[in-house]
Amino acid sequence: MSETRPPVDGLVIHRSKTKTFVLLLLAILAFPIGCGLIWARVQGELAEEASRTQITVYGLVVGVIAVLGSPVMIYQLMRSLWVRRRFVVGADRIQILENVYGKDVVVFQIPYANIASVAYEVTSTDRQMVIDLINADDPETYAAEDEGDFKTTKNQQGHHYCTYEAFQGGPHALVAEIQKAMKVWAADRTPKRLKR
Repeated sequence: MSETRPPVDGLVIHRSKTKTFVLLLLAILAFPIGCGLIWARVQGELAEEASRTQITVYGLVVGVIAVLGSPVMIYQLMRSLWVRRRFVVGADRIQILENVYGKDVVVFQIPYANIASVAYEVTSTDRQMVIDLINADDPETYAAEDEGDFKTTKNQQGHHYCTYEAFQGGPHALVAEIQKAMKVWAADRTPKRLKR
């Protein structure tokens, strides 16, 4: 990380440990299931026609994805617990913080001034928070390398930022808190009329 950004005060939303442990358990179980699918497919190819196990190519692909993807998922979930990843809804921006070597490090930041829209979106596979930016090149808008690139995410997913991460309350609660904070922020920036 070339630049350091100071963490802001605000509403801190921690990762849900229950959801994280459930996902970790599923990722751990996915590995032997994937191995089993691959093994059954290989054994089926080698077996006699009469005793052949019927694992399709689709089953083989699922097995390979499970075997290759579950270690990555296990690492990411364990890491999120280790670094105590949390979402902060500040007075003028949102941030994601991680604890690295005992210090809070900002790995993600978007000022409210650069948010065009924030919404809760339900897709066929996920429930997620989506954010569209006014300017993806804004110097105050930041995502660490492993958080992704705003322009690439916009091209691939239709929004500059999408998260279905397991923060407490879920994506719907995150959106509600951000929208509430943005209203307060906007009201503070609106010039007050002078009374005569």
